[in-house]
Amino acid sequence: MARKALLIVSALILFCAAQALAQQKPGKAAAPLDNPPSSAASQAQRRFSDFGRNWIAMPDKERLAFMEGYLVSLRIVCAQAGYDPSAKQNSQEYAKRVNDCLSGNFPATPSAVLAAMTEMYQQEANNHIPYGYMLQFALLKVTGKPYEDALAEGRKELDKSVQEQQ
Repeated sequence: MARKALLIVSALILFCAAQALAQQKPGKAAAPLDNPPSSAASQAQRRFSDFGRNWIAMPDKERLAFMEGYLVSLRIVCAQAGYDPSAKQNSQEYAKRVNDCLSGNFPATPSAVLAAMTEMYQQEANNHIPYGYMLQFALLKVTGKPYEDALAEGRKELDKSVQEQQ
């Protein structure tokens, strides 16, 4: 059940990324701002789909905040999946189910996953892969599972969806 919930969360991330890409109109200039953007934000006027460039430019503090947000959402999903209102549960059984769900869906240290994401975003071909997907590929890499084929397939699918929207 937790894997199903995680799949739903991943699908939601893909949906939101696709919607954001669909709203992006080439050649349409943005309205001028009253206050100029910070130097980090104005660098090279990045497009929304420049996930890799944005990730590389991000300070470690922001990357860690991304990871904390992901882990909080995973904990919420696991807590909801582990809760059974029809059964009488003791708190130790419930905590064990939640922890098993967390370790099953995130079997690595956050710092190792962040480092793998940064390494994978160094490749220009991975620039347009949204953060949520790259996190899943990084988890595969960190746990020693084959990830190259999944990453290549993910790139193909994203390229195809972008072409369909244009």
